[in-house]
Amino acid sequence: MAAVFTAVALLVWARLGPAPLAAGFFTVLAGLALQANAAWAHSLDTSVQAWVSAHRSPVAKADASAVFGALGEPRYVAVFAVACGILIAVEARSAIRSVVLVGAVGVGVVIEQTLKTMVGHGFPSGHVMGTATLFGLIAVCLATGRRLAVRATLAVPVLAGVVFMAFLAVYCGAHTISAVIGGTVLGAALVALGTAVVFAVAARPPPVRRPRTTGTAVRPRAVAA
Repeated sequence: MAAVFTAVALLVWARLGPAPLAAGFFTVLAGLALQANAAWAHSLDTSVQAWVSAHRSPVAKADASAVFGALGEPRYVAVFAVACGILIAVEARSAIRSVVLVGAVGVGVVIEQTLKTMVGHGFPSGHVMGTATLFGLIAVCLATGRRLAVRATLAVPVLAGVVFMAFLAVYCGAHTISAVIGGTVLGAALVALGTAVVFAVAARPPPVRRPRTTGTAVRPRAVAA
């Protein structure tokens, strides 16, 4: 399922660009939010949690909960986002990418909290959303204008980080599988939207600098006969 989802996303990206892909992810998120309390979603969450509970130990659960709580601490996430934004702004010699990075995480928090109030059941997972948005946009900002090999290399830690956070969320029982999927989709939508902004700014032509004028006309010298 994950492989098919990723393949479809890459196909849309290649053919239409990041902006339509962001619209598609937000549409999927809206559909998941409407179905979060449906019988099939509840059955899926119950089945996955029952399997996880049967294959974990109390010690492993406690360790996973501690790591999950530490990684999702809002103070750490905020400091990390601001620090990465500053480094990216210095590297790109522009504050636009830094604003996009920090702004996307902030927008994601607002959407996440709004959906949790409306839907309930911890949907979507803020930990997974934050990881996907932060890591994804850091990779986008660093990969813009670079070779395909560099972009592919930067994608590996992003996928690993999201999968690791999603695993911890389900393993320690902090979130259901449907909430994790919702957080992943929201993060992907924000990454695609932020990428569209970064690409639009990068495609703008540089400003034309006009030569300075003193305001006083230079008179030609008279030529002696």
